[in-house]
Amino acid sequence: MVNHEEEQVQNATGHFEYRVEGGGLVTPQYKYVYLEEGPQPIPPIFKGRDTQNSIRETGLTFAFNSYDFWGVNVPVGQGFTVLHWTVGISTEVKSGFITGMINPSDKAGFFKFDLNVDIAGSTRRVEGFFILKQNVTA
Repeated sequence: MVNHEEEQVQNATGHFEYRVEGGGLVTPQYKYVYLEEGPQPIPPIFKGRDTQNSIRETGLTFAFNSYDFWGVNVPVGQGFTVLHWTVGISTEVKSGFITGMINPSDKAGFFKFDLNVDIAGSTRRVEGFFILKQNVTA
């Protein structure tokens, strides 16, 4: 992850929401986007979480392999990874799909997702979307 992420975790504007199967709508208060190309490649990152720091965070982190990612119903692991956080503990998401694209020139991305997430030993469906734009230089 980016060293200074904690300082800029609310550096994105836009909307992020998801629903865990059998639960209510979650709209993470803190949103983060990292889309800075440079000599030391750092993957594009989109994140929504409920806490200001990562110690006890709950939310989702999407990390992409390239800045020109786009697709329809792309399976997890094909050009991106997803981490699900519950009270500071992360679990890599192994199955599901996303649809959307990264717009590197606008430092933005929009995605719809349908994931199968292991939550406390049980697989739960997590559906949602995010439309986020980086609003400060990361």
